[in-house]
Amino acid sequence: MSGEFMKLLKSFGFVIYFLVVQCIVTGSYLLLRLWFDTTWLNAVSDTFYNSGAMSFAYLKLIAQACLPAMLIADCIACIPIIAFQLRRHLLIVRKPSIKSFFVVSTLALVINTIISIIVNQLPNSALSSFYNSITYALIGNNRLVVFLTSAIVAPITEELVFRFCICKVLYADRRLLGIIVSSSLFALAHFNVIQSTYAFVLGLILGYIYVYSNFNLTLPILFHFIVNGSSVLYEYFSKQTILVGLLFLLFSITWLFLCRLQQLFEDTSRSLCV
Repeated sequence: MSGEFMKLLKSFGFVIYFLVVQCIVTGSYLLLRLWFDTTWLNAVSDTFYNSGAMSFAYLKLIAQACLPAMLIADCIACIPIIAFQLRRHLLIVRKPSIKSFFVVSTLALVINTIISIIVNQLPNSALSSFYNSITYALIGNNRLVVFLTSAIVAPITEELVFRFCICKVLYADRRLLGIIVSSSLFALAHFNVIQSTYAFVLGLILGYIYVYSNFNLTLPILFHFIVNGSSVLYEYFSKQTILVGLLFLLFSITWLFLCRLQQLFEDTSRSLCV
């Protein structure tokens, strides 16, 4: 019992480490920006006094200033974890099979579409409206930085923290418990009721993929990348991106169907030969 409690404390420790790095780097960056960039400081002060701290204009100024810091923080958070796995000679990524690639990619697109439709039907609370305001403020005109941060760097960092550190390092011998713990902490780290529910469901799927691929971190990173990347792209290029996603989905389903037909043909041929 004490061993399981210590594992749970260590799991919380990994999440706290991740959040503390985010807070320190982002806070330091904002302080430096306030100190050296007087034009931005004046703009922030004027917007705060004229529109208030909850206004879209004020949130946009702060959120867009935080974007580079969030990108740097994610990169910094990865360094000790990668150093740990190198020191322990742990193989965390392996080349997936073509079939695994298409299955995970298709699953990510389908699940993200379904959950997005469900979330869009839910009534907005004050908290979710505030979260959406920050999201729209972040996107703004920083398309490349947003995509790089949320679709590439964040999936790598979060999978290292929530899947590698928790599922493998702490709960390799109790896989189901590791999936549940990592998913719960993954949800808590999102600080929003709707977003946390969404994150918990995705965390269960990511944990399942990771554990039952024999701890190959490539597949959950790929899944996470497609979910986040498609969500960001939908905000910018809704019609074009949906079309590309549907074409990829159709191609993946067709390819998997042909693979299944080939397997059935091979099985039938072997049975006839016997």
